[in-house]
Amino acid sequence: MSAATRRRLVAGGLGLAALVVIVLAWKAVTWQSSATGRGREGASLSGPDLGVTIYPVGARPTAPAVEGRSLDGKRLDLADLRGQVVVINVWGSWCSPCRAEAPALVRASRELRTSGVTFIGVDTRDSLGAAKAFTRRYGIEYPSFDDRAGAVLVRFSELVPIGAIPSTLVIDPQGQVSGRVIGKVDYTTLRGLIDDTLSTSTPRATAQDKP
Repeated sequence: MSAATRRRLVAGGLGLAALVVIVLAWKAVTWQSSATGRGREGASLSGPDLGVTIYPVGARPTAPAVEGRSLDGKRLDLADLRGQVVVINVWGSWCSPCRAEAPALVRASRELRTSGVTFIGVDTRDSLGAAKAFTRRYGIEYPSFDDRAGAVLVRFSELVPIGAIPSTLVIDPQGQVSGRVIGKVDYTTLRGLIDDTLSTSTPRATAQDKP
């Protein structure tokens, strides 16, 4: 076999290997329209129990205006949290993946409580007694919307399918969704979404901050 022939075979092999890598990468990271159906795009990764969507800066859907009462009967309004990174977790005490992910959410919320990150739950299709027992069992210190009727979840329906429980949204300081997890979230994924949001966001000035 001549040297020229060997060079052609090697080059062909490298080209095939590169093609395989490209195809595998394309399968692992696909670009799809966001949940709002308005043509925005985000990197979507999928696994057996996890679906993650990352919305890039400039293509983030706006979180809905939501207010209601917490499990303790206190007023909750997402508008009051503008200027912070907000993590919204939809859960129910009856949901086994919610029980599985609770320690990761509690850990992250405690680690980030002084970093301008606020956690809010949305407890849906639940009884008040069971919901409160769930928060005590897992040491959940952040508030949750009392959404027994599902009205809060409906407000998020353009971002989270009604039946997608658990689900988690990360909202940037401008009130736009930077990341979404459909299904059980793990600690590493959650911290990655939050840290990325913190690094790409500029807190919005409040009226008190303005000269």
